[in-house]
Amino acid sequence: MSTVPKRIYIIGKMRGLPNWNFEEFDRVADYWRSSGWTVLSPAALDRACGYNSGSRVDDKYLKHVISMDIACIMSADAVAVIPGWEDSVGSTVEVALAQFLGLPIYCAKTCKELNLVQKPWEFHRKALDSIHRAIKTDIEELKQGD
Repeated sequence: MSTVPKRIYIIGKMRGLPNWNFEEFDRVADYWRSSGWTVLSPAALDRACGYNSGSRVDDKYLKHVISMDIACIMSADAVAVIPGWEDSVGSTVEVALAQFLGLPIYCAKTCKELNLVQKPWEFHRKALDSIHRAIKTDIEELKQGD
């Protein structure tokens, strides 16, 4: 009786990096594939759709790729994050979905399961809290100056 390989989706920063970081996604995909996983890679999806780093990134493109990415994550058994994923809005959305679904999250380089205590949406909440505190302080200082 054969076992069905588990499916893993690769998450990482793409936009703003040379060739959308396709080479790194390919290296990670090859490694996980050699370990017996069925790999779902956004770089492979982009290529299959004819997208590349020269493609126009507009709302239509972003909606198309995120819908494919969400479908892949929904069908995955786990995700692997490429270091630096935290600097990508799209990657934080993908990690948030994986956390919501209760999927294991692995470091793409070390293959160790990560225990992400902080949720991606909390990165932004903390930033907003910091901004609100700064505004409140500024308002108080302005009031004292009157």
